[in-house]
Parts: sequence; C-alpha cells; structure tokens
Amino acid sequence: MLAKWTTAVAFSALLLAACGPALTPAPSTGFQSPVEQPTMTLPEASGAAAGAGREVQGPQARSQAAVAIADLSARLGVPAEQIKVVEVLEVTWPDASLGCPQPGMMYAQVIVEGLKVVLEANGRTYAYHGRSPNDLFLCGPEGPMPAAPPARRPAGQGFDAEAQPVVDAVVADMAQQLGLKAEQIEVASVQRKQWPTSGLGCEKPGEMYLQVITPGYQITLKAGDAVFTYHTDRQGRFVLCSKAGR
Repeated sequence: MLAKWTTAVAFSALLLAACGPALTPAPSTGFQSPVEQPTMTLPEASGAAAGAGREVQGPQARSQAAVAIADLSARLGVPAEQIKVVEVLEVTWPDASLGCPQPGMMYAQVIVEGLKVVLEANGRTYAYHGRSPNDLFLCGPEGPMPAAPPARRPAGQGFDAEAQPVVDAVVADMAQQLGLKAEQIEVASVQRKQWPTSGLGCEKPGEMYLQVITPGYQITLKAGDAVFTYHTDRQGRFVLCSKAGR
C-alpha cells in the first residue's frame, strides 16, 4: 500500500513539472560585472596656487619687499622711495623654478612655499619671486635675472646682512644724484641706530613726526672728497641728512 502511494506522488510531481514553464538560464550578455578599482586622491597643495595667494598689506608689505626694492633701485638708478610696491603675495610655487623657469631647464616637481613681489617704477612693473623676503630675484622673460651689483662694503670692516638692502638703496640714490656708478661710491660706515622719532634723527623745524622709537641705520658714504650721511629705518625709508666737502 505504501509503495503504491509513493508511486502516485512521484507521478503527480512529474505531471506538474511538465505543465509548468520551462526554466532556462539567463542569456549571457558577453560582459562581466565591473570590478570597482581603488582611486588615488592627491593631497591639495597648502596655501594658494602659484601667482595668487594671501596678500600682505600695510607697512609689512614694504618691509618684506625691501630686498627687491634695493635691487630695482640699483638697476634703474632711482631712489627707493620712488619705487611703488604694487603687491606682496604669499604663494605656493608648483615646482623648483619658483614660477620663473629658464627655457631648456628641468626643475624638480616639488611644491615650494614662497613670495611674489610686484614693484612699479617709471611706469613699468617688475615681478620678483623667491622663497622668502631675503632671496627675492627679478623674474625676466628668459628666467631669473642676475642680481644688481652690490654696494661696496666699508674697507676693512663689514656689516650685517640685514643692512645690505638699505645700504644698496642709499648708494643707488647717491649715485643718481652725482651722476656716478654705484661702484664709485664708497661705504665708509654703517651704524645701527634707535631714532627717537619717525624723523630718523634728521627732523626739520616746523614738521610733525611720530614720537616712536624707530630702529634704523646711520650710513656714511664717500665719493671723492665728499662725505654724505644718510639716516634710515630698516624698511628702506631713508633721508640724506648731511653732506660735507666738495
């Protein structure tokens, strides 16, 4: 009896399978499911892109541009006071050329934090690039321009590197006034000073000055028998305070 019942159940199952829809495998499309590949995201450069960045404003801008101002003053033979600071930008240079590549040269592809200074003199603008305020150089159409000839140092003595841009500026001013080359001006002495007012120790009667201690230099120059004394601050401002001889 059990055998007959089992046979009947099996036969019924076969009938149902025959009447139902045929099960066929899904057609192949010829494509496999894409495998997601890992992606690499480069870190963003810190600071601003080359040529644009945080602008330095106020007295600090001229201070950071002092080396560039002195260089341009010596190149053009114009007083530093006549050179306008258009902008000072803290930038991120994209490679070791500091935004001023020389044709045919290869540069390390490394990000360099630096400075861009734009000056104006005689109606023209000049761009200086560098890593810091102390190593700014003039960027020309063919890459970095050679530095302007430095001022002559006092015979037998030297002065700190911080004073050099200011010394260069006053030498350029003196050379222009006398119609000489910078190399013909002798730097006799450079002394650190703490001027009692913004008049730099060379105040004129009837004029008003800020009553603030102003660090600077007293620079004595010689041209032949003539002696000239300049008083300066440390940001490139200067005044011819006295002259003697000739």
